Amino acid sequence: PKACYWKNNNLLDMHSATIGTYSTAYSVFVSENNVYISGYYYHDLKKKACYWKNKNFYDLHNAANIATGATNSEANSVFVQDSL
Repeated sequence: PKACYWKNNNLLDMHSATIGTYSTAYSVFVSENNVYISGYYYHDLKKKACYWKNKNFYDLHNAANIATGATNSEANSVFVQDSL
Protein backbone atom coordinates (compact mmCIF):
# COMPACT_ATOMS: atom_id res chain seq x y z
CA PRO A 1 0.00 0.00 0.00
CA LYS A 2 0.99 3.58 -0.55
CA ALA A 3 -0.22 6.59 1.44
CA CYS A 4 -2.62 8.81 -0.48
CA TYR A 5 -5.72 10.95 -0.10
CA TRP A 6 -8.49 12.34 -2.25
CA LYS A 7 -9.07 16.05 -2.83
CA ASN A 8 -11.73 17.38 -5.21
CA ASN A 9 -12.09 13.92 -6.83
CA ASN A 10 -8.34 13.74 -7.50
CA LEU A 11 -6.10 11.06 -6.02
CA LEU A 12 -2.98 12.60 -4.42
CA ASP A 13 -0.19 10.10 -3.88
CA MET A 14 1.95 10.78 -0.81
CA HIS A 15 4.36 7.90 -1.29
CA SER A 16 7.74 8.32 -2.90
CA ALA A 17 10.13 5.52 -3.85
CA THR A 18 12.83 7.31 -1.85
CA ILE A 19 11.06 6.60 1.47
CA GLY A 20 10.90 2.82 1.24
CA THR A 21 8.77 -0.07 0.12
CA TYR A 22 5.36 1.20 1.19
CA SER A 23 3.61 3.76 3.36
CA THR A 24 0.34 4.11 5.24
CA ALA A 25 -1.67 7.19 6.17
CA TYR A 26 -3.71 7.12 9.39
CA SER A 27 -4.95 10.64 10.03
CA VAL A 28 -5.68 13.79 8.03
CA PHE A 29 -5.96 17.28 9.49
CA VAL A 30 -6.60 20.47 7.52
CA SER A 31 -5.65 23.86 8.92
CA GLU A 32 -6.19 26.90 6.74
CA ASN A 33 -4.75 25.81 3.36
CA ASN A 34 -2.42 23.17 4.79
CA VAL A 35 -3.06 19.42 4.71
CA TYR A 36 -1.29 17.34 7.38
CA ILE A 37 -1.23 13.54 7.19
CA SER A 38 0.31 11.20 9.77
CA GLY A 39 1.36 7.61 9.28
CA TYR A 40 4.45 5.56 8.62
CA TYR A 41 6.70 4.29 5.88
CA TYR A 42 8.38 0.90 5.70
CA HIS A 43 12.13 0.85 5.14
CA ASP A 44 14.91 -1.61 6.06
CA LEU A 45 12.29 -4.03 7.46
CA LYS A 46 11.04 -1.40 9.93
CA LYS A 47 7.97 0.80 10.27
CA LYS A 48 9.08 4.42 10.67
CA ALA A 49 6.80 7.23 11.86
CA CYS A 50 6.36 10.19 9.57
CA TYR A 51 4.01 12.92 8.48
CA TRP A 52 3.36 14.88 5.34
CA LYS A 53 2.48 18.56 5.09
CA ASN A 54 1.15 19.53 1.67
CA LYS A 55 2.83 16.43 0.21
CA ASN A 56 6.21 17.31 1.78
CA PHE A 57 7.61 14.36 3.73
CA TYR A 58 8.90 14.64 7.34
CA ASP A 59 10.59 11.71 9.06
CA LEU A 60 9.76 11.31 12.77
CA HIS A 61 11.74 8.09 13.29
CA ASN A 62 15.22 9.00 14.42
CA ALA A 63 18.26 7.72 16.27
CA ALA A 64 16.58 8.40 19.63
CA ASN A 65 14.00 5.72 18.81
CA ILE A 66 16.76 3.23 18.10
CA ALA A 67 18.69 4.19 21.26
CA THR A 68 15.66 3.39 23.41
CA GLY A 69 15.12 0.05 21.68
CA ALA A 70 12.15 1.14 19.58
CA THR A 71 12.80 -0.34 16.16
CA ASN A 72 9.31 0.39 14.81
CA SER A 73 7.27 3.55 15.13
CA GLU A 74 3.99 4.93 13.75
CA ALA A 75 2.26 8.32 13.88
CA ASN A 76 -1.41 7.51 14.46
CA SER A 77 -2.89 10.99 14.45
CA VAL A 78 -2.06 14.60 13.76
CA PHE A 79 -3.42 17.86 15.13
CA VAL A 80 -2.20 21.37 14.45
CA GLN A 81 -2.86 24.36 16.67
CA ASP A 82 -2.36 27.77 15.19
CA SER A 83 0.11 29.93 17.08
CA LEU A 84 -1.26 32.95 18.91
